[in-house]
Amino acid sequence: MATITNKIIRHQIFLERFAGGVALTMQAGIDAARDQAITSAVSDRNIDVKALQAAIAATIQTHMARALNEVENLTGYEADFNVKILKSELKEVANTSQDKLLAALHNKPMPVGLADGGVNRKINPAYNKFSEQTARQLVQPIKDSLVLGGDMLVVSETMVALSAGLLSAQARSLSRSSVVHAANTSKEEVYKVNPITQVEWVSVLDSSTTDYCRGQDGKKYKIGSGPRPPAHYNCRSVTRPLI
Repeated sequence: MATITNKIIRHQIFLERFAGGVALTMQAGIDAARDQAITSAVSDRNIDVKALQAAIAATIQTHMARALNEVENLTGYEADFNVKILKSELKEVANTSQDKLLAALHNKPMPVGLADGGVNRKINPAYNKFSEQTARQLVQPIKDSLVLGGDMLVVSETMVALSAGLLSAQARSLSRSSVVHAANTSKEEVYKVNPITQVEWVSVLDSSTTDYCRGQDGKKYKIGSGPRPPAHYNCRSVTRPLI
């Protein structure tokens, strides 16, 4: 069982890297929308802000769809990984279908931080809301300039700083939540078709471990019930199957 736990913990490094790639896809959409907004603001003094916001939201949504496709493809890989993990302890291991993996991905709420009191939401609404909010935040400097007056060069600099700062951080947070969600749901779908009835919460115990995760370490939960990592942003906790 220690071998399984070690493999699962090491696998978190792969998931972090994968989440970074998903975040880059999202960031490409943010940057494209930012450039689109800057071009429109500089070239059109009678800019229709509402139409611009809708246009750049569509641009972001195109990239978000690509990011979501990457996460969807991850579910199959994660199912195969967990089958290999179980094969080290069980003689016969079953896999599940891609349809069930995608249904779990889309129908179950994403964990966004139980210890932080976060509100969970399903992945499609989360991605759509990100597109809408990002478009609204990018056009806000233009709105302010039209009302208060201002140099479009300053407006452009504000949008560049926004895309590289706050919006980039939001993209990384969403990508990580969705990747962990894909990994967790795939894991539990595999457990459902095998003789696994419980999982155990495993926390990385060191000086950086939160009180919540320290308290969760070693707790056992039935498949389909109870809390699951991540408990908070940058959570390193995982679950392992009890065979």
